[in-house]
Amino acid sequence: MDPYAIFKSLNCLKIALFKYTKRLPAAVLVGDISDCPVLNLLLAAGLVKPPDRYSGSSYINGAYKGVSFEASNVILEEEVEDEEEDEEGNIIETTEYETYFSGQWYIFYLNKNLEGILKLLPKIPTYRKAKYETESLEFNRAFKIIPSDKQFMFYILTPLMMEKILTLRSNEGTIYLAFQYNQLHIGVNNWQRKFSLNLNNSIQKESVERLKNDFKVVQWIIDEFKLDSYKFNETINDYLE
Repeated sequence: MDPYAIFKSLNCLKIALFKYTKRLPAAVLVGDISDCPVLNLLLAAGLVKPPDRYSGSSYINGAYKGVSFEASNVILEEEVEDEEEDEEGNIIETTEYETYFSGQWYIFYLNKNLEGILKLLPKIPTYRKAKYETESLEFNRAFKIIPSDKQFMFYILTPLMMEKILTLRSNEGTIYLAFQYNQLHIGVNNWQRKFSLNLNNSIQKESVERLKNDFKVVQWIIDEFKLDSYKFNETINDYLE
């Protein structure tokens, strides 16, 4: 499918090109965040720690093959306090922000409430044996697997699904993923910015092609993860039954 056709079929393109930046006091961390449409859902997924400061750009939303989605560039930062000594020997407290996530966050809305939860986090090398593992050594090395139960883990992580997740990781960057409730969350920590054009300069063909490829990722996930299939679509499942 030509990505230009996606522009017509996805309600999102109506691309909302805006930026937002906000420091979050710990006491109101999940409070006034209406200016970051995906942040409250991102935090609820429990894949990354809450930020002390965040920023983002190029929020999009739409639907493809009946699967609604939204996405945004997201930067998450934590506050780091330090002490320095000046020339007179006085101790000065300093505060800096370190980025621990910079990339895209995708949320896909499934047409079915899942019966379990499955989370995948980037694997930190350790000598301890993981509590949950699959038959794929490559997948086990790549991800820490956190399921609500083993049965649901294997229901989602079929050999084909694991192959597609590893392909996404190889193509896009470090992956955070969660199947929960009626949502699929995918965070891509790749230190890249997507879904945007520089409107201050004349638009070049290369920029348009890059933007088309950015949206093609959304299409690829829905197609290759088969998010419109009976497994994730209650309507189709009911019909088959």
